[in-house]
Amino acid sequence: MNRTRQKRRTMTDKELEDITAKYTPLVMSLARKYEGRGAEYEDLVQEGYIALIKLAPRCEDPGMMSLFLKQQLPAKVRNAARKLRRKESLESELAEGELDLTSPLGMTPWLFQSLISDLKGNEMEILKLLAFGYLQKEIAERLGITQQAVSSRVGRIRKKIATPSK
Repeated sequence: MNRTRQKRRTMTDKELEDITAKYTPLVMSLARKYEGRGAEYEDLVQEGYIALIKLAPRCEDPGMMSLFLKQQLPAKVRNAARKLRRKESLESELAEGELDLTSPLGMTPWLFQSLISDLKGNEMEILKLLAFGYLQKEIAERLGITQQAVSSRVGRIRKKIATPSK
């Protein structure tokens, strides 16, 4: 897919401060809408402000800023809420001891163990993160490797699981 980069306007600190003040009610209402189940209101407000500051320079026509932000900001806050919920879920599983992947994958423990017996290195961690809904891009950021490396390892994991050793 060939994506064209959106132009970014240069904005002064004062302009960003004014936009932040003007759109605070929008940020707060979106945070209230998506809070819960691991995504705290205050965290979502912070994520909303970060998205607002990143999005504002991308609006080419300042007269269309309201429409632009009302279209773009909800998805950013919703995605942040999803990430925060996923992170909370994974952290609680890890805090309780060994992460049990059989529940998100819906497998019996013995079947799952036989399928993953050949996984080496960080392949198990990648599988855990995938099972909890992380995207390959997010896994790459978390592990400090490229998305291409994650994709390659996912391919190896699939091959190993499809043909388990006897």
